Amino acid sequence: MTRLAIHPEDIRQFRLPPQLIKETDSRAKGFRRDFGRNAKTVELDALPVDELRRRVEQAVTGLIDFKIWDRQRQVQEVELGCIRDFAHTLKNLPQADA
Repeated sequence: MTRLAIHPEDIRQFRLPPQLIKETDSRAKGFRRDFGRNAKTVELDALPVDELRRRVEQAVTGLIDFKIWDRQRQVQEVELGCIRDFAHTLKNLPQADA
């Protein structure tokens, strides 16, 4: 798993509004243990949407083998061309008189 958001430096960089740790949250004890009793928390949606999108896109595209991706796109184009040709042929078949 890769953490995309929120990183501790994000709180400073984007001036995200801190929140108190919710006492009723089942993860509160573990959060305090890992990050400290007074660690700041923020809502994920406090991160600017463009930044979140950039991180997700970068993480996903980093997993893509573009050689394979491009080959699959070529195959898809050939397949779609065959489907279009077949549909055109069916559309233009002579119609039987009723």
